[in-house]
Amino acid sequence: MFVRLALLLWMLGLSSILQANTDDELSSDEALEESVVSKNPDEDLMTGLTIDDTVSRFGREFYRNLAQHRRSNFPDETDNLVVRERPSARWGTIIWVEAIGEKVYYRRISSGGNDIKALAEQASVQITRTIRKMKLEKMLKRSKDLADDEIQL
Repeated sequence: MFVRLALLLWMLGLSSILQANTDDELSSDEALEESVVSKNPDEDLMTGLTIDDTVSRFGREFYRNLAQHRRSNFPDETDNLVVRERPSARWGTIIWVEAIGEKVYYRRISSGGNDIKALAEQASVQITRTIRKMKLEKMLKRSKDLADDEIQL
């Protein structure tokens, strides 16, 4: 009973608000809503992110250096990256980076004496080149007969 009463009062309040606004003049709430909500939904997407999915200190340091190098040297890149790690007692650490649904970087790194910052900077350059190459190949291999998911690169 109380819910129905509350719903009825809400609807009456809403209808009185709608009647108060004229057709040719926007209220301040509507003007604010129009300025905040973009016309193109693609504009609201966050791009150029580097996501951390690592588990060890080594992996987190690699991620941090990779993201910093990418932000400072490739600020216009809009592809999101995911840095993943699998520590292994036998092989050291296996790090790979995924973008556009594919692995774009894969490396086994031993735990002794590696310069993580230099490795991350090299990886950033290599990843950017790989992504650009993948995009170029995708543009050149367009076919009217095949859908995007049917084209094997």
